[in-house]
Amino acid sequence: METDDTTQAWDLWLVWRDVWLSAVALAWRNEQFKRDLLKDPRRALEQQFNYQLPWQMELIVKEGEGQWDATTDGRAGKWNDLSNMTLTIPLPPAPAAQDAAIALANYSSLGRAYPFSTCC
Repeated sequence: METDDTTQAWDLWLVWRDVWLSAVALAWRNEQFKRDLLKDPRRALEQQFNYQLPWQMELIVKEGEGQWDATTDGRAGKWNDLSNMTLTIPLPPAPAAQDAAIALANYSSLGRAYPFSTCC
């Protein structure tokens, strides 16, 4: 059974989520990996987790701010004042007016190659 683009995009998102959480956990305990991740995230993720970012995506990892508040009254802790993320999406140039509808439909179909542009 063939899966549709939405299912594939969701699967890719789930893999990314797992890889990123693993990278964060490793960076917390391994200074060399942290330096590598900050310097060249694409290479660090590929070497450590065999994860390849989509070729159209540039990932920049920066030191974040925030503070972990570990509660002692039996409740789960929480993060305070985490740094905001920045998402940069290129706005494609406008095609000729008569091509706009088909160009927009084609752009929408690129969701897997250009995550967050049109999602899935």
